[in-house]
Amino acid sequence: ISDLNLADCVTLAGAQPQEAVIAQLRRAAVFALPCCVGEDGNMDALPTVLLEAMALGAPVISTPVNGIPEIITHGEQGLLVADRDPAALAVALTVVMGNPALRALLSAGALQKVRREFDAARNVAALRETLAESARTRTAAQGVIA
Repeated sequence: ISDLNLADCVTLAGAQPQEAVIAQLRRAAVFALPCCVGEDGNMDALPTVLLEAMALGAPVISTPVNGIPEIITHGEQGLLVADRDPAALAVALTVVMGNPALRALLSAGALQKVRREFDAARNVAALRETLAESARTRTAAQGVIA
């Protein structure tokens, strides 16, 4: 930051309380998480912070690394750019920042996907139904065998 004379526009705030993070995400014009595969092959499986940003209505930009394309379809829930491509990231940020209609479209798509696929109550209800069906099938099978 100092080497590039960015101290007047870049601040590293350090750890923040959850309420402060939520407030920032709600005000954000865009949330960028340019994930990349580490030199040792290490990578996030599915960055939860993307789901959190999407659930709070922030348009997201990320990279198609590991599980990220499972939650972001480019142009529907966010934008995806190649990892380790700062020029592509800059273009995507410029496009999203300059296009309120696109931000609204991506935010709505992201919120819809999070509610449809990552809602805890809905997922628990589906799991409960799956387990109940399994128990019914097992009970029926045992009745046939006996």
